[in-house]
Amino acid sequence: MKKTTQIFFGMAIMVAMLFTACKKNTPPVFDLNGAADTSICLGEQYAPIIATALDAYGDAINVLVTNGVDVNTAGTYDVEYLAIDKNDNEISHIIQVIVELCASSLTGQYSVSHDCQLPVVNMNLISEDQEILPGITSDAFIINNFNSILSQVAGSINGASVTIDPVSFTVPVPASITTVDVTVSLSGSGTVDANGVMTINYEYSGTAALPLPGLPLTGNCTATYTKL
Repeated sequence: MKKTTQIFFGMAIMVAMLFTACKKNTPPVFDLNGAADTSICLGEQYAPIIATALDAYGDAINVLVTNGVDVNTAGTYDVEYLAIDKNDNEISHIIQVIVELCASSLTGQYSVSHDCQLPVVNMNLISEDQEILPGITSDAFIINNFNSILSQVAGSINGASVTIDPVSFTVPVPASITTVDVTVSLSGSGTVDANGVMTINYEYSGTAALPLPGLPLTGNCTATYTKL
């Protein structure tokens, strides 16, 4: 009986030692509070979700967060959550944050450099100072102060591609040339870089009800939009 008791206690001690060793080598456990891969718009604020962690003994330990997200540059970024307990056991988790171009990323005042001048009437097809406003959908926007005739035109964004909706407007021709006005049709497409600079190629054509020297006015031009 005595020998049996000794064996029992010996086994109990061994189990306890194994259990202790196991807990000592057990990594912490995360509660990420819903942290997951996500997408945000360029220029949007981003703050990592606050995570918590417990060690094998149920004690709370610090969670270190490495946030590499640059909200002003489009791209894919890693956010790492790391917890290390007093026994140097660690656990880590990485989520990805995609900073992407949205219509809301484009809103603001712009300086526009371009070669968009309509021949014959010597009119700038677009203004050098324009403003981009939000559109009615998440991928739509409005260009304000488009030119001296058109106050606004509509556009849309799809990834890094930008499209300006086709528009038509009437240009009064100086009386020294003719009394016939010119109807100009214009559309545009281009790209936006990771910093929000737009390069748009505009195509245009002009027609008149009566013959006009220098017509047809057809061509293309390039405009670079830089946010102020």
